[in-house]
Amino acid sequence: FPSHDMGSSVTITATISNPGAVTFYENGRPIAGCKSVVTLTTTAICLWKPQIQGSRVLSAKVVPTDTNYTSSTSQISYLTISKRIVGR
Repeated sequence: FPSHDMGSSVTITATISNPGAVTFYENGRPIAGCKSVVTLTTTAICLWKPQIQGSRVLSAKVVPTDTNYTSSTSQISYLTISKRIVGR
C-alpha cells in the first residue's frame, strides 16, 4: 500500500463523470473538512491530515447536481499512515 506520514497533508482526488458534491471517507466515516466538496468540474479535491497510524481505507461518494444521474460510491483505496520521523 502507499505510505504517508501521520500529521502531513495528503491530497485526495476523486474524478467523477458529472459535477456534484463529493464526500471523502476514511474507514467508512466522513473525513472532517472533506464532506460535500462541491465541484463544477469532474474533479473533487480534499486536503487531509491523518492523525492516526496504521492502515486506512479511503473512498468517496458523489451526489450529482443533475438529478438525472444517481449517486455512486468509488472503489476503495488503501493507505498506510506511518509515524512521522523528524531529524535533528
